[in-house]
Amino acid sequence: LPLADLAAIGLSLRHPDESGSLYITYGDCANLALVLLHSHLDELSSDAIMSLVLERGEKGSISSHAFHSLMRELIPMPRGSTGAGADAVPDTLFLSRALNRLFRAFDRQGQKAAPLAEFAAGFSLLAAGRKSDKLSLAWLLFDDDDDGALTKIQLWRFLRAFLSALVSTKYLTVRLSKLEAEALADMIDVTAVEVVEQVFAGVGKGSDAEAEDAEEVPTETVTYEDFGAWYNG
Repeated sequence: LPLADLAAIGLSLRHPDESGSLYITYGDCANLALVLLHSHLDELSSDAIMSLVLERGEKGSISSHAFHSLMRELIPMPRGSTGAGADAVPDTLFLSRALNRLFRAFDRQGQKAAPLAEFAAGFSLLAAGRKSDKLSLAWLLFDDDDDGALTKIQLWRFLRAFLSALVSTKYLTVRLSKLEAEALADMIDVTAVEVVEQVFAGVGKGSDAEAEDAEEVPTETVTYEDFGAWYNG
């Protein structure tokens, strides 16, 4: 599947210095399915997941220790089992590594901490619920002044949160070097910028005839309805 299909933002990732696109494969999706199978995170609502992550945050970030402490509370990880239920024991090593790599996708500075709002939004993709519900809930996390609209930088952070989570599915079983991680982060940032410009460019545009007659007035914010119109357009 192309990343664009999963990211639901109409673009695949492109490195700023390259013309190639980054795709999520069937194998990547299979690894993500294993994470959900063993963790049962998809049995929780996106609202619940976001709230649990936000509760563990401090001063705008969540530490690696706080995240893994939360995972231990939510996901029993027995070291072994016997009897009829033995086959249901999670692959603890795979799950631990996968969750750690997902967290590190947000820990760009390697300081064992991730931006709280971005991580809560991105991590909610693993939860149950409709895509539209996850997007609308996440929108509120970046609406700092509660006016229902996001600035370009806020929308960029909103998009980057979901892209970081989605791209991390490619590397749940692979450890990236520092240079590889930095290149991937650049790809995510560039793609998010491109999408922001597309969303803002489409604000207030109706039919072609209306667009030709309308006076072009720059907008400083977009509403969730604006984003939805672009996304569904």
